[in-house]
Amino acid sequence: MFQRINPDQLNGRQKEIYNFQKSAALLADYGFNCIKLTDDWQGADFLAHHFDGATTLKVQLKARLTIDRKYAGQDLWMNFPCNGSWYLVPHDHLVELIGQTTNWLNTSSWQDHGGYSSTNPAPALLEQLRPYSIDEQPKPAPEPTRRPSKASVPLAPTGTTTRTRPEPRTAESGFWRHPNLAEAQRALTGAGYSCSPPPAEWRGNYLTARQRGAATNIVVRCPGRPSIQKDHVGMNLYVAFPDQDGIWYLIEHDELIHLVETNTSWLESDSWRVNGGYSSARPSRQLRAALRKFALNAT
Repeated sequence: MFQRINPDQLNGRQKEIYNFQKSAALLADYGFNCIKLTDDWQGADFLAHHFDGATTLKVQLKARLTIDRKYAGQDLWMNFPCNGSWYLVPHDHLVELIGQTTNWLNTSSWQDHGGYSSTNPAPALLEQLRPYSIDEQPKPAPEPTRRPSKASVPLAPTGTTTRTRPEPRTAESGFWRHPNLAEAQRALTGAGYSCSPPPAEWRGNYLTARQRGAATNIVVRCPGRPSIQKDHVGMNLYVAFPDQDGIWYLIEHDELIHLVETNTSWLESDSWRVNGGYSSARPSRQLRAALRKFALNAT
């Protein structure tokens, strides 16, 4: 009964289940509860919900390192094994790293068919992926249990109860677990905003911000690059992102769509028309000029 299997002998469906269970076990060590989906909801094979109650990642599970244009702009994370290690990487950032370290984006597979995958990526790409490894980490040795002497235990006054007040969750205490959130929080704080966790309905790469002296908060999505989504239209949502020169912008989402429509062809793309979203790590010169008045840290 308890005999190890050879994963290479599993069929496609069995291997998908096997890979999910292996990855979910690793992510549990990072505080994630993984929920398998059956309908490929918003491109995700499973959801990784963090115990902090505020972070939920949409994850696409693959048997190899994979990028695909149909996943662009959907805030998806790619989860895959490679050379004995497991990785969890934002898809659009993975495309960016691939463009910096390989020629995959110049191949017919990507140019003509919109996808590329590999079981043996170049060492330069693997080096860039190292921060996204979720391999099992050695657990720290438990500290020896010491029984305090009666003399060392302070006694509470008779009839009172002692309580330890929990520390608030802040950026400094590690609340900002999404990689884009931490960078956005620093940029917003430097521009005079105070940041806090978002309302419960905004889970993932969102935060709440309030400008110094303002009476109300705004909810900010932090995708790590210029990004628009059809399902965010009319929701009074803001977007914070950097451009290729490290300049950060904060702009109301619907205003960003207006600037995109005026200065780019994004709204004519299949990504926007079919998938309902678009993002770019290198916005055009015209779009960046239109965004200038929304810069947080321009010099």
